Amino acid sequence: MIKQSKIKFSLFVIILAILVIAITSKLLRSNQVVDEQEPITTDTIQKIEMRVEKPFKDSVKHYIKKVNIKYPDIVYAQAVLESMHFTSDLFQANANMFGMKAAKQRPYTYKGVKRGYADYGGDWRLSVLDYALYQSAYMRKLSREEYFQYLGRNYAEDPNYVAKLKSIIKREYQI
Repeated sequence: MIKQSKIKFSLFVIILAILVIAITSKLLRSNQVVDEQEPITTDTIQKIEMRVEKPFKDSVKHYIKKVNIKYPDIVYAQAVLESMHFTSDLFQANANMFGMKAAKQRPYTYKGVKRGYADYGGDWRLSVLDYALYQSAYMRKLSREEYFQYLGRNYAEDPNYVAKLKSIIKREYQI
């Protein structure tokens, strides 16, 4: 029985990895607006803040929806909060929007680990894809309210994390 569940889990992980590779390959080859954005690096963060902040935010929203992440408004709010509106040192150095650390038991897209966090080699899209893998491994069956509860219990140390996310969602999506 245990062996059969391990086989099923292994098959799930393999299929998920193949799917992520296929999606990543297709998205990186496409010529859509999101893919025209240059990778976010320390050198480009000032440009984002000053001249392309709104288009960049729109690109992030679009990409989150494009890769079919569940609850895209919540995930976008997490990106905004975790990256301090895409200006944090972690985002600038690692292109890490979500404060992700190294995965231990799931597929991942990061290129390495820098300063204790996943490093996406200057490509913020890999951060979004990694979050999608995290979500599918741990939160794929949760209702919206259960999702918020999970984030409050397991994702963040801030006791006001969920309230902050809801505030960002209300402001950014004008709900």
